[in-house]
Amino acid sequence: MGKSKIRRMFAGGNTSEGFVSYFNYILDLKEAKQYYILKGGPGTGKSTFMNYIGSEAAKRGYDVEYFHCSSDSDSLDGVSIPGLKVAIVDGTAPHVIDPVYPGVVEKIINLGEFWDTGALAEHKDKFLLWKKEIKFNFARAYRYLKAAAILYEDIKEINMKYIDNIKVKKLTYGLIKELFSDSDEIRNTQEKEGLERMMFASAITPEGAVHHLDSVLNTKKIYGLIGDKGMGINTVLEKIKEEAINRGYRVECFYCALLPDELEHLIIPGLDISLTTINKYHKTELNVQKHFYFDEFVDKTASKAYADVLNENKEQIDRLIKRAVDSIVNAKKFHFEMEKYYAPAMDFVRLTAVKEEVKSSIFAL
Repeated sequence: MGKSKIRRMFAGGNTSEGFVSYFNYILDLKEAKQYYILKGGPGTGKSTFMNYIGSEAAKRGYDVEYFHCSSDSDSLDGVSIPGLKVAIVDGTAPHVIDPVYPGVVEKIINLGEFWDTGALAEHKDKFLLWKKEIKFNFARAYRYLKAAAILYEDIKEINMKYIDNIKVKKLTYGLIKELFSDSDEIRNTQEKEGLERMMFASAITPEGAVHHLDSVLNTKKIYGLIGDKGMGINTVLEKIKEEAINRGYRVECFYCALLPDELEHLIIPGLDISLTTINKYHKTELNVQKHFYFDEFVDKTASKAYADVLNENKEQIDRLIKRAVDSIVNAKKFHFEMEKYYAPAMDFVRLTAVKEEVKSSIFAL
């Protein structure tokens, strides 16, 4: 078996619409051989559990996908081993996961079996207060992000007013013609069903805006789409996505961390190509074969009257995102306080035994 390939991404995100989850796209349950759902409190070893299994898979040469937590980007919310059709996920709030095919596909591992409930119950009042503070701070963060999204809507409307849509359409159809062929259409529509997988390549976290583009864009060809909101990038990507699915290709769609309805990065593994949005929040260090500059489609002379407004909006957006991050940092502090009580109450010897059982089961496949 060759060298393991590691990909990192987010299955959930703190967005202008609140917490958005794409956990159901980590692994298709109909194809899964083993799917473990971890239940338990903060500091009970869920992330360590998943990281351990992922590391063991990588040592054996399997490709591994790590799904990071948007509320603590150093922690994991999930791990997938595509070659074995195995996944382990954190099934606790805010991304509560319950079995669809209990016992058939999914297995629940209750880490609560390994903690001392008596030791935890002594601090009930503290836990109630901390949970309340966490909820309060996330609500504040989402209000700031919603305000930032409203300003982005203004930026989009201004840019759309002066965009040359004919040029955007020409680029779209040119890319479709370049990427696909008639033979693709005939072969794939007869033999395959196109599918969409939704994820986040970036997230708004306590560490700020974090992205894993360089591990996500694992294709031979990479096209970079450079431009602002409202310049047509999302439209181009949606059209290409639709075309790919209609032709029977599986696609990976990575949505905006702030505006979760906006497609930012599109990967078509069957064509070994990625199309990625490049801006101040996420740039790739990988070799980009082609760049497309969408500001060339904007009537700069006419839009000049709004230059100051656009700049001011962007400055305000940055400030609002910073406020949101500060609130998420506060929530993390209270979460950490809970971890300090849960961790000592855990029987990690018993948990380690379960990890070894799961490892043996997975790699016996």
